[in-house]
Amino acid sequence: MTQDAVLDEVRRLFREKLERTETIERETGIATDLGIDSLDQLSIIVEIENRFEICFEPDGAQPVETIGDVVDEIGRCLQRKQQEDNDHA
Repeated sequence: MTQDAVLDEVRRLFREKLERTETIERETGIATDLGIDSLDQLSIIVEIENRFEICFEPDGAQPVETIGDVVDEIGRCLQRKQQEDNDHA
């Protein structure tokens, strides 16, 4: 999955979950621009994990402050998942 496809899906998930229509870009701040509280963040994380069939690793994760950070972390998780799948094949 390309980063653009991941970004599009992340935008869709955020808009759907938050019931918003404003423009969401890579630079959009999760807390600062969207005003998302920790409960909403947790709910969105679960949605993302389910959608992409990944599991975020909280102890090794980079700080996630923007939509771009979310996309980058999803990319890392997808790469890790692919590597694990290749190791088990």
